[in-house]
Amino acid sequence: MSADLILFNGKIITVNNNFDVKESVAIKDGKFIAVGTNHEVDAFGGENTEWIDLMGKTVIPGFIDSHIHVEMCASQIGWVNLEGTKEIQDVLQLISERVQATPLGETVMVGGPWHEKQLKEGRMLTRWDIDQVSPNHPVVIKRGGHVMMCNSKALEKAGITDHTPNPDHGIIVRDKDTGKAIGVLIEDAIKLVDVLIPKLSEDEMAKNILSFMAEQNSYGVTGMTDPLVTQNQINIYKEIAKKRNPTARISALHFVNSLEETKEVFSTYRPLEGDNFFRITGVKTFADGGVEGAWMKEPYQIVKGQQEDPTFHGVPYYPQERQNELREMLNLTAQEGWQMQIHVAGDAATEQIVDLYEEVSKEHPIDSYRWTAMHVLSVRAEELQKMKEIGCSATVQNLSYLLGKNMVHYWGQERGSNAAPIRSMIDLGIPLGGGTDSPVVPWNPFISISWMVTREIVDGSVLGIHEAITREEAIKLWTIGSAYNQFNEENVGSIEPGKFADLAVLSDDILTVSEEKIKDLHSELTMVNGNIVFLKNDSLVPAGQV
Repeated sequence: MSADLILFNGKIITVNNNFDVKESVAIKDGKFIAVGTNHEVDAFGGENTEWIDLMGKTVIPGFIDSHIHVEMCASQIGWVNLEGTKEIQDVLQLISERVQATPLGETVMVGGPWHEKQLKEGRMLTRWDIDQVSPNHPVVIKRGGHVMMCNSKALEKAGITDHTPNPDHGIIVRDKDTGKAIGVLIEDAIKLVDVLIPKLSEDEMAKNILSFMAEQNSYGVTGMTDPLVTQNQINIYKEIAKKRNPTARISALHFVNSLEETKEVFSTYRPLEGDNFFRITGVKTFADGGVEGAWMKEPYQIVKGQQEDPTFHGVPYYPQERQNELREMLNLTAQEGWQMQIHVAGDAATEQIVDLYEEVSKEHPIDSYRWTAMHVLSVRAEELQKMKEIGCSATVQNLSYLLGKNMVHYWGQERGSNAAPIRSMIDLGIPLGGGTDSPVVPWNPFISISWMVTREIVDGSVLGIHEAITREEAIKLWTIGSAYNQFNEENVGSIEPGKFADLAVLSDDILTVSEEKIKDLHSELTMVNGNIVFLKNDSLVPAGQV
């Protein structure tokens, strides 16, 4: 059998069971058919075979982000992007420039993978900050999926006053002395301004998703799990997979927030419904909020101007009065044979979910369904051990990279330093998938891997070095580990015969480059199904293909 394409003279990190490194790989009909030495793979060359001389470059299986809000990232294309800002004045300058180009009355949307701790001032913007440059245009600044900052005009148009009560699972942050809303909204309070956010058509969203896939390809990403989708978004993904030549594989988790919603999803879809470019992997719900709303066993620290309640423990999404409903949701999910993934940030939330998972596991094989705890930021050793015993998986992200300072400020040094205990989970043998949770943090996988290896956060300090892992372990999380979480390890996640030919040729050797340069890596050539979906280095491609 002759190959369509052979890549040779490389350093091919297979991520097979032995983590073998080989020289050459052969591809036919979109799949790997051989991997080995140059001599071994040469035998698969034929009259019509094309050859790529890797010139010693490193090849990895395509990265798979097991937790990235694809639709959310795509929806922010065209917004003011704060990723590179360093101080509040930078933010205000960008907003001012957009305001001047925006018709009066239209909302100025601001976002990107950013966090206030990257700013010199280290704080969120208030309504009064933003009012300086936009007194008449509503401005909404989105920070991740749990926090928004609004100016006075945006609060006015959304109907939020100083006397508006906090919604369920949400906080309207107020000045301690005056009681005035400062323009910061946390958790479900952000839904109060949904009416101001421009809505894209399905066609516009599909185009943006394809553009975002192309951006991801430049980092060697060939697969992603979108962990928060609805029926409308599923329809868009299906249409992309069927008609628009996607360049990345998408797995989706349908969001559910009640027993009735769970029943509706199960009556509409089947477990693992879809094809090789889009499928529904499972369902997802929240147990608590993000860093500012994680449900903790011990109270939060006081953060002046943002969290001044000494009794605050976070925001449980299923408090005692909803515990039985959550139990019924989990039992139904297991009975129907679906994967369940639950967002847990605080140790109280993790305890709640792991205990309920344990209950269900006595009747149903949740390990076979690959039930997952997402994030697992603050967690006690007892819960980690129980996760191991019941076969609970986890997905882990580099949230501390941008949010680490907030973890320390809100939770204290010990809880902040111990956040995301990846080393501990690997040592216990808990199945893990790697990712970013973008747009909460940058979607660049090399920043995630760099943080996993060094635990260095955005300001250059190191937080929780005792939970650092090796490069090899980080690569596994981002490839075969994420594939396992998607029920797709037989098809992707490693460079082995029979699997789809998804790979990336890197700009440097990820195994030997200095630690400080890991985050600067990128892909020079990315393939999906053996087709080139990104090319930065023309010298890697035969002349006829450029």
